[in-house]
Amino acid sequence: MSDDKTTKPTIETVLERMAAHEERMNERMDAQESRTMKALDDRISASEERTTKALDDRIGALKEHVEGRLDRIESVVSKTRGEMLEMRADFREMRGEFRGLSAQIKEHFPTHS
Repeated sequence: MSDDKTTKPTIETVLERMAAHEERMNERMDAQESRTMKALDDRISASEERTTKALDDRIGALKEHVEGRLDRIESVVSKTRGEMLEMRADFREMRGEFRGLSAQIKEHFPTHS
């Protein structure tokens, strides 16, 4: 029995030390996990910011390009519409002149029926 008394505190001491070691390892692993997650979060955030900025820049450039093209198209359409209205006025004028010429021709060359 004297062996039991001597070894029992030693086993308890070893178990306590193992439990303390396990607790320290868990604390270190938690700290490492926390650092790793923070580093990942920081990198992901930075990547998202760069991606968002790049997309915003590209969308802005595309918008400017499209607006420029639309302005040019609008200019051509406006010019074409103006030319069409001018042609319409010319046709009206020509029709009036044609009617006048037609009346003059009828005066000079009466038709015999």
